[in-house]
Amino acid sequence: MFDRLVNKASGESGVSLYAAALDSYVDGARKGSAQAAVAAAGISLSGQAPRLPNEQILALMNQAFQSNPDDGVFLSLFYCDEGEYDDHKACIDPQKSMATLESAALRGSSHALLRLGDVYETGTVVAADLPRAMACYREASKTELKSGPAAVERLLARGVIADSSIQCIGAGHTQ
Repeated sequence: MFDRLVNKASGESGVSLYAAALDSYVDGARKGSAQAAVAAAGISLSGQAPRLPNEQILALMNQAFQSNPDDGVFLSLFYCDEGEYDDHKACIDPQKSMATLESAALRGSSHALLRLGDVYETGTVVAADLPRAMACYREASKTELKSGPAAVERLLARGVIADSSIQCIGAGHTQ
């Protein structure tokens, strides 16, 4: 809705609309809305509204994650980049990022399973571990997401063996 209004508004009034939206979402989050919390964090990180302090963004994301395990993917990414998107920068807090993804997956987030597979496949947060990536993708394939089976096929084509003794979230991992 705000995008349509902003497209019709001048540059300065568009910024004002996004700032007003941010204020509204922050107020909603303060009143307990997890949806408002994730919306506030998202609009703040988008660059379309004023940037909230990282501590406040983190609090908003944690609030959203408590209600919706899928928001753990967003939170785990923030632990790595703090909203500064640079593909060549190392993850700032890989332990918190991975713990959040694992917690989200254990709470039923199929998106977290896919992200764990991606992390283990690419080595962007922790060292690459293709058999574990396969395990995550296989687990995600049991859900409604269509990208899980495609990821399994991609790893099979690369020669990765599906070993049922390897789990996506193994014993001894942070939960």
